[in-house]
Amino acid sequence: MIAAVAQNADATVQNISEVVGISTRSAVKILNDLERSSYLEREHGAQRNH
Repeated sequence: MIAAVAQNADATVQNISEVVGISTRSAVKILNDLERSSYLEREHGAQRNH
């Protein structure tokens, strides 16, 4: 998970979950745990219009 974030710091949770091969819900839980443990800092609510 950390490697996937490191490769693309601007990735969405959905992008990260696809790269890692887990559900979006699982990715959110893991990212929340990593953020609480100060392994990463997230930007919440960034919207992308593609």
